Amino acid sequence: MPLNNRQILNPYFSNTDTDLSGYKDGMLKAIDDISKYISEKEIEDFLSNKLQLFSNSFNEPQYLQAACELVICSHLANKYKDSFSYELGVNPPKNVDCAFKDNDVQFNLEIKCADYTKSKEIENQLGLKLNLFGRNPDRAEIFNDLSDAIEKSHGGLPLLEQQHMDNKLKDYLLSAQSKFYQAPKNDHLNILVVCCDSPMDIQKWVGYMFAHEGLFTNESFVDKTKYNLVDVVYITNLHHRHFEYTTKDKLTNHWLLENSFNLIFSNPFRTLAKQTAIEHFVEVMPNYSYELQNYQVSGDAEISVKNAIRISHFVVEKLLSNGVYVFQPN
Repeated sequence: MPLNNRQILNPYFSNTDTDLSGYKDGMLKAIDDISKYISEKEIEDFLSNKLQLFSNSFNEPQYLQAACELVICSHLANKYKDSFSYELGVNPPKNVDCAFKDNDVQFNLEIKCADYTKSKEIENQLGLKLNLFGRNPDRAEIFNDLSDAIEKSHGGLPLLEQQHMDNKLKDYLLSAQSKFYQAPKNDHLNILVVCCDSPMDIQKWVGYMFAHEGLFTNESFVDKTKYNLVDVVYITNLHHRHFEYTTKDKLTNHWLLENSFNLIFSNPFRTLAKQTAIEHFVEVMPNYSYELQNYQVSGDAEISVKNAIRISHFVVEKLLSNGVYVFQPN
């Protein structure tokens, strides 16, 4: 245990390349970190079904979800050896992915990794890509008008609309709500983790919360009481760090959460304030929230324009330019 000399068929591990070997070692170390808290049956399920190590078929989004879960669980299991729990039944029969206790508070985490299959297909198509931040009632009309104009001016080159995932975030919030204790508790902090891709993609997810009709605005397109037990959203680029990692030569230590790019956002519609618990979570979890909060995009552009490019500029100017490769440079 855990591999028992079985042949690994998962393409993320099945090569003998040095990079792949290091990637596999990182995964095995992460499994070892959580093995103290789960049964042998659960370990086997994680290896065989979630990570799909020994299967002839391979579902990549499912693998990436499992990889993201493992990174976060192993980090917390390592740090909170006396209080970490895996798949804890906070609201039985439903479980959160993991939990830990610190500073007299129980932190419950539900982890989601978006499926970027459609998004990558659009990205790889020939054409100009359109992305709108926030919800827009005239979205279809804007796209059609721009599409006609661009095709005429660019020799028939099509305009392609990038995938919008605000409904996916809504689903994640509602699903997480059902996993948490259903009566508000000051000694529980409930966290939804969303594993994302590029800096611009993370900017879009922030827009799903705070742009026009965003889920964390007064004009939210969903009844806010349906996710008021979710106290915090933890945005991370773990999808980016694992997806096709062999093409990203600047990224290392893929299984370490502290090497990823993370941001923390509190839900303004949470039932209880829990300010001390939120501040403690910001202190103990790897994140760039304070640094981003204090960063301003230079230039004379309007605030709305600066906000739409803020994360991308922060990553380039403050991290990549200083050799901090939390993302693969373009």
